[in-house]
Amino acid sequence: MKRLALAAAVVPLLLGGCSLLHPSPWHSRYDRDHPLVGRFWNTRTQQFVDWNRVVDDAARATYVLVGEDHENRDHHELQARVLAAVVAAGRRPALLMEMLDTRQSQGIEQCLSSGNCSAQAFRRSVAWDKSGWPRWSWYAPIVGVALANRLTIAAANLPRDRLRAIARHGTVAPELVEQLQTLDILDEDLERQLEEDIRASHCHHAPEKMVANMALAQRVRDAHMAEVLSRYSQEGAVFIAGNGHVRTDRGVPLHLLAREPSAAIVAIGALEVRHELVAPRQYAALLHGNRLPFDYVWFSPRAGNTDPCEEFRKQLERMGPKHSAKTPST
Repeated sequence: MKRLALAAAVVPLLLGGCSLLHPSPWHSRYDRDHPLVGRFWNTRTQQFVDWNRVVDDAARATYVLVGEDHENRDHHELQARVLAAVVAAGRRPALLMEMLDTRQSQGIEQCLSSGNCSAQAFRRSVAWDKSGWPRWSWYAPIVGVALANRLTIAAANLPRDRLRAIARHGTVAPELVEQLQTLDILDEDLERQLEEDIRASHCHHAPEKMVANMALAQRVRDAHMAEVLSRYSQEGAVFIAGNGHVRTDRGVPLHLLAREPSAAIVAIGALEVRHELVAPRQYAALLHGNRLPFDYVWFSPRAGNTDPCEEFRKQLERMGPKHSAKTPST
């Protein structure tokens, strides 16, 4: 009876998600007719695969990491669908999210133990509307799967003020270094790629010292989220985060494997298409790597059609030369 109840809770999401490979309409507006949209690319076999292949791999993995562009609603629907499919396969993974930090843990526990933890109650318990993350309605379906199936939900991230302090001062408390264990796991090439990502995300206006400090904060965050995930090695976990954190070459999977060399990990990147890029391999350069750094890549339309760096450049021109050294807000 428990298995039947579990299936009943998940089936509506699965049925609703059947259109996610080629939904009509997409939430995202741009390049809906791009040839890659809605397709999964297996980076190991260098082939397109269907949804069932992705689900089979995810259901067998200890850790399933599903990435996103934070502002793309279609990516969040994919994440909900992956979690629902893993549960439907008979697994009971914990749900961990980059969007939840350790200061929200008490609110999470209070809601889950209340016996009446609805999606809206969860939203209030973690003060989502004050968190700075995109609208709750985009993430609610993900949390809803976990709540409907009484899964563990846990905060994966460090509080923003701690990360900002690391990025500002370029230092990490010795006790945190000891706890994380894998903080210095990146080699020189990977560190260089990470710093280039940060430069690009700040439109090449960030001072070099700031770039190095922000790279350190990123490594701290990935190492910490891997450490939290490793606490759920028995039941497994589905991890929701930005694409940068789920990449296999220098994100959370790398730190996880250093902790658990035999762990089965599936990392799914969700990428927005570019009109001029019609082959999956072409997207590696956008990620400042030599290959697509995921096990699977799912392609979606673009939510926006503006270049943030071009907008930033125009803003600087309006403000005058004395502001040219400032960086865009993140």
